[in-house]
Parts: sequence; C-alpha cells; structure tokens
Amino acid sequence: MLRDVSKEHHELLTKQFDKTKAFLQTQIIDIRTLLELEVNKFAESSTTLHKKLVAEATTQLIEDITSFNKDYTFVLEDKTKGDAQVFAKFEEFLTEIKTMVLKQSTIFPKSISQMVSNIETKIKAELAPIRCLVL
Repeated sequence: MLRDVSKEHHELLTKQFDKTKAFLQTQIIDIRTLLELEVNKFAESSTTLHKKLVAEATTQLIEDITSFNKDYTFVLEDKTKGDAQVFAKFEEFLTEIKTMVLKQSTIFPKSISQMVSNIETKIKAELAPIRCLVL
C-alpha cells in the first residue's frame, strides 16, 4: 500500500513537472519571438535613421559648399577632418549598441523597453555633435 502511494505520488509529480516544462518552453518561445520583433524594429529604425542622417548631412554640406566662395575650400578641408572623427565616433557608438544587444542572453519584455529608452537617449547624445558639422 505504501508502495502504491509512493508510485502514485511519483506519477503525479512527473506529470506536474512535464506540464511545467511545457509551459516554460512555450514562454521561452514567446519571449524570443517578442525579442526578435523588438530587435527587428530597432534594426529598421537604425537603418532609417542612418539613411536620413546621411541624406540630411550630405544635402547640407552640398548647400554650404555651393553658397560660399573658393576660400571655403580650405576651411572645408579642415572641417572635413573633424567631421570624419564625429562620424567615426558615431559608427563606434552604433557598434557598441549592437554588441550590447548581442551580449544579452535573456531579455525580458520589461527590460526591452528600458534598453530601447537607454539606446534612444544615447543616440540623441551622440547626434548632438553632428548638428555642429554645418558651418
């Protein structure tokens, strides 16, 4: 009789374990799907931002070049060197963000929002020097 009770308890425990395992696997898949969606949204936003930034910077630089006289060429050469450093720093920043996202082995929905908010803040801070590129 004690043996039967023990066996029945073991079977119930095994069933509960299997149910919990299935539930956890489903939750992990859901979280991964959510994370993939958020990462894809971030990638799309980054690409759009990058294209817009390059287009605006290029347009502004062309307008500036055509509006000034030939002496501007000398100033532009010095400015271009400084501008290149600003863009290199921004590219390094984007690489750091990518590395940060890749290092996250598990991200929960609550932390995704915080991570995106932190990234937005950092992007705004990194974009500030680019505004100074226009003479």
